Amino acid sequence: MSYLNSHYRYILSKRKPNSHENRMYYKILSPYISKDSSICDIACSNGDFLRFLKDNGHEKLQGIDMDKDSIIEARKNNPDIYFEVTSLNQFIDKGLRKGERYHLLTFLSIVEHLPQSDARRLIESLPKLLHKDGIAFIKIPNAGTIYNNHWLFDDITHRGYYTVRSISQLIRETGIDDQHFEVLNDKGLTNGLVRKWRLPFIWSAQLLDFIFLGKSINISYQYPGLLVIIKPNKPISEK
Repeated sequence: MSYLNSHYRYILSKRKPNSHENRMYYKILSPYISKDSSICDIACSNGDFLRFLKDNGHEKLQGIDMDKDSIIEARKNNPDIYFEVTSLNQFIDKGLRKGERYHLLTFLSIVEHLPQSDARRLIESLPKLLHKDGIAFIKIPNAGTIYNNHWLFDDITHRGYYTVRSISQLIRETGIDDQHFEVLNDKGLTNGLVRKWRLPFIWSAQLLDFIFLGKSINISYQYPGLLVIIKPNKPISEK
């Protein structure tokens, strides 16, 4: 049975291109990309984020996923976007072999599924897979929060657990220094604020979500994850 059918089908039924999440990602990424940017979404699932980009004028789009059923769904929903069934390591190998480069690579809820060795290889490959001003955008659960115990252990395919400190450590160990990456949480707070305000922010946000939204949405969506921007070939401060 595919990952789509065994675990992810209930999530796909709720994910729409114009979701709050996709709008938030786009707001963060917009300063770094243009309409002509080449963009690849890794582990693209049903292609909802690429559909959002397409609807906002972006044309050079592609998505990959190792799950065949996910790509079938993506192609059905987005016939005007290129999708391919391939693994992350195959994508990296092909990109390095052919010298393919992108302006934006997105990894939305995939890195937590990787063994640390694969996550390290992914980050190490970014300088050669991205243009000089290209960026990688990673979304992962935040293991430094109490609430994320649910999200982290709700899927048996999760392999990696990261806090602000440990994901920063992993990135630095690949040779990428602090000038070339930034860690945010999923409300847009930066590294220091995530650490300083982590507990009060989580408790208040989750309590309000449960009181006002718990009966109408899947509460597992409302979690304080981490968003990571990596710009390996140019300092983050240089747009």
